[in-house]
Amino acid sequence: MENHIIIETPDGTFRAYISRPDKLPAPAVVVLQELFGVNADIRATCNELSAEGFIAIAPDLFWR
Repeated sequence: MENHIIIETPDGTFRAYISRPDKLPAPAVVVLQELFGVNADIRATCNELSAEGFIAIAPDLFWR
């Protein structure tokens, strides 16, 4: 499954990392990036949350 999505807004476009649980529908959480953007640690946090049953999405505001 693709783990990146493109989000389009009137002010621009950005990418986000998304991790989905096996069972849907599910509650969702937004994971905020650190100073260095969506790195391996942020992706691992999203993956851990999805293993607990959440849809986890981390907007990558540094990607263009």
